[in-house]
Amino acid sequence: MLSEFRSLAIISPELMLFATAILTLLADISSRAKATARGRDGHEISSYETRPRLVAAVALLGLAAALLLSFRTFSFAPTEVFSRALSIDPVSQFFKTLLIFAGIITVMQGSMSHEIHRTEKAELHALLVLGTLGMCIMTSAVHFLLLFLAYEMVGITGYVLAAFKRRSGLSSEAGVKLFVHGALTTILFAIGIVMLYGIGKSFNILDIRGQLTSGAVPTGYLWVAFGLIFIALAGRLAVFPFHFLAPDIIEGSPSPVSAYFCVSSTIAAMAFALRLCIHIFSAKGDLKWIHLQNFEWPELSTGVAAVTMTIGNLTALYQTNLKRLIGYSCIAQIGYILMGIPVLTHAGIAAVLFSLATYGIVTLGTFFVIQMVTDHAGSEKLSILRGLVWRNPYEGVALCIFLLSLAGLPPLVGFVGRFYILGVVVREKLYWLSIVAAINWVLGLTYYLSMIRQIFASHSLSAGERSPSVMEANPVAQFTLAILLLPTIVLGIYWDPLMNYITRSLGAVAW
Repeated sequence: MLSEFRSLAIISPELMLFATAILTLLADISSRAKATARGRDGHEISSYETRPRLVAAVALLGLAAALLLSFRTFSFAPTEVFSRALSIDPVSQFFKTLLIFAGIITVMQGSMSHEIHRTEKAELHALLVLGTLGMCIMTSAVHFLLLFLAYEMVGITGYVLAAFKRRSGLSSEAGVKLFVHGALTTILFAIGIVMLYGIGKSFNILDIRGQLTSGAVPTGYLWVAFGLIFIALAGRLAVFPFHFLAPDIIEGSPSPVSAYFCVSSTIAAMAFALRLCIHIFSAKGDLKWIHLQNFEWPELSTGVAAVTMTIGNLTALYQTNLKRLIGYSCIAQIGYILMGIPVLTHAGIAAVLFSLATYGIVTLGTFFVIQMVTDHAGSEKLSILRGLVWRNPYEGVALCIFLLSLAGLPPLVGFVGRFYILGVVVREKLYWLSIVAAINWVLGLTYYLSMIRQIFASHSLSAGERSPSVMEANPVAQFTLAILLLPTIVLGIYWDPLMNYITRSLGAVAW
């Protein structure tokens, strides 16, 4: 009995997230008030009005409580609970903290969004929280059945969220595309799991790994099993050759959902990638991991990373839709981060975790400002950024800082992450990959600086054109931007505490 209570204490963040989703819907139901209005024919029409601020407050308080509980679990020793289905260690808790923080920001975005009707915001918040719950389970699951259920939980919530703007054809298209792609990758993922079960006669990742390291499994069989699961992973990471859906989904979804896909989904998928590449298909060595004999998966990973960042940057150069441009930018960023995994050293994985955390913070900030601008302008064209810094200095400067960080310029945190990744790649003598990354660094600067030029440009009016109005100041939005700006600037100057924590965490895991 004591061990069961301890297991429940360890997964308290997940339990809080589940309770928050339920309480959010209950708050919506309990806060509805009957309202009447007269139609054109003079008859009274009854309807129900909700209190979206109360519902958002419940969701945010629950997420904040889950975040505090995740901090508390940092002190727990690495352990496995629920019949070795979940592995709790500092790295999984690090991922959970990032995911819950991203959930807080996206729920706050949803509460301010003009794209979503006030009567539908409770469902949006509940789905965002449930998706975050599924992703948190993905980061800790070491049993393939639980991992598959969490994968499906994230997928189902994603289908609904992508099509949440019911009156938008682009949103409906995004939902259908994501559903079709998700159904296909789910089938392939299930087949890959069955093939691995055939090796270890167990769904537990550690048992399967023990059989794989014995060297008795044919290389062709390994490639097929790895390839099937990698396809499912590539769809969630939006890496080549499954990157083509991501911009459509990001453009069609509401802005909070776009941020959710670009940040939360990427973090969870990268945790899944670490489980797949290191926890299953590699063996532990001294300060590094060693890929299985005659199974050169790192070569595949480096090729995917190089092509992904190149396609992302080249395609972003020609975009005129703001959200679509950021979507291709995120694909390129994922390509950069992915370079650290095939290095298979503690320094490489630490660089991946650091870059992932900073990418999440900066991308959330970018989407936050973009949502404010697009909601106000009623358009997603790149031209709406023109003269932003003169109309709204705070939002304009904030967006410039986030874009410069994504571009990898000092003294911002994006430069630190990019520097660490390139450092470990060069140290492993992957010179061709470092050259590709350097070229893409310059390509990325091209469109990031072009956006900044738009932000600082003076707005010259053509005949009959109205001058863009100034956005109304929102203290809550400005405070949220300050929360995201602080680590973007501070971690670019003093990043040692975060990197030291990540390094210590990797030393404690039993991968």
